[in-house]
Amino acid sequence: MKIILNATLGLLPAGRLKNRLLNLAGHSIHKSARIHPILILGRTRLVISEGVHIGLLNVLRNVVQLELSEHCVIGQFNWFSCDPGLVASSPHLTAGTMTMLPFSDITSKHLIDVAGGVTLGTHSIIGGARSTLISHGLDVEANVVRTDPITIGQYTMLGACVQVILGANIPAYSVVAMGALVTRGLTTERMIYGGAPARPLRELNDAKFWLPELHHKPGLE
Repeated sequence: MKIILNATLGLLPAGRLKNRLLNLAGHSIHKSARIHPILILGRTRLVISEGVHIGLLNVLRNVVQLELSEHCVIGQFNWFSCDPGLVASSPHLTAGTMTMLPFSDITSKHLIDVAGGVTLGTHSIIGGARSTLISHGLDVEANVVRTDPITIGQYTMLGACVQVILGANIPAYSVVAMGALVTRGLTTERMIYGGAPARPLRELNDAKFWLPELHHKPGLE
């Protein structure tokens, strides 16, 4: 019954009434948040802070917790999901969670698997469209499916069509070029990464993107 209720409430238009009803249903929604019609499927829980904006028709399927800190933005038509069985068997406390730290952004039309957990750092952006983050995978030697968290550091930007695999850590103050494949092993901050697998292309010593007062909100465009 609660699953049906969540799905129904998610489709309501943005407003304080919707926020109050979601809170009554067990979520934690700040009164200032703007949550446009979305699909809340399965056992998904929302923890939404002040000034958050969630655009039209995002899909949240069995996300243990979607936690958005102050002034985060999610654009339109993104898909967040995980398999409850993978969460139950995962050794990671982050399993099934999507965490966006303050002022981080996800634009539109991205696919994000949160089985192992995904964290997006402060003032960071998953930009463009059609990037895929997969936090689980099959270990063919052991014939088991493993989960590992994906972490994106602060003031980091991913271009369009970037692929990120389980266990990847993208350093802070970095740019990942369009079409890159990010695996494990990236450690150096202030770098432009690109290619498949992604590798350092050149140093990024200074960028106006790192200045909070100049930071924009592409998810609202």
